[in-house]
Amino acid sequence: MPHRIEARHRIPCESRVRAFDLSRNGHLLVWTDDSCKLHRLLLDEDETTESIELEEEVDHVLCLPNNSVLLGSISMDAYCISSKGEIVWRIEASGGIEHLTCTIERTRFLAIDGMRNAILFDVNGNEICRHNGRQYVLSAIRPDGSAFALADDTGIIDLVSSSGEIISTREPRCIEG
Repeated sequence: MPHRIEARHRIPCESRVRAFDLSRNGHLLVWTDDSCKLHRLLLDEDETTESIELEEEVDHVLCLPNNSVLLGSISMDAYCISSKGEIVWRIEASGGIEHLTCTIERTRFLAIDGMRNAILFDVNGNEICRHNGRQYVLSAIRPDGSAFALADDTGIIDLVSSSGEIISTREPRCIEG
């Protein structure tokens, strides 16, 4: 018999949720929806929801250590919004953000943009490197952010240093990828 988990709190949403994240300490829940809004819910306080209008739809959201939020938009850039709703910094991306991942401590981030190039940047919005060469579709990052892996749609995987140099390449096991 499956174990049933009861919800601590039900949150009514005005429109379809596109992305959500919970802060590492579990105190902040954020989500975006089809109405181009970012919603913030502080779970340890009065549990009221704050909503912030966004520039466009967002499909990627990550809580940062200082309660700001990293957003990846569908046709523009990755950008950080403070807890007051102000844009703190922006990473220029071509054609939006297709994939977004981060280190465990959320100090380094790796995005794949709409042109399928990789962008490595830090929690302060400083770009560390850009890497292109293939049509990348998936990514992973080492826990310390010193290297990252990129996979293209043919099954080739590149391991890349944070300075942008290819450490190794793994070909697919079969022709199909």
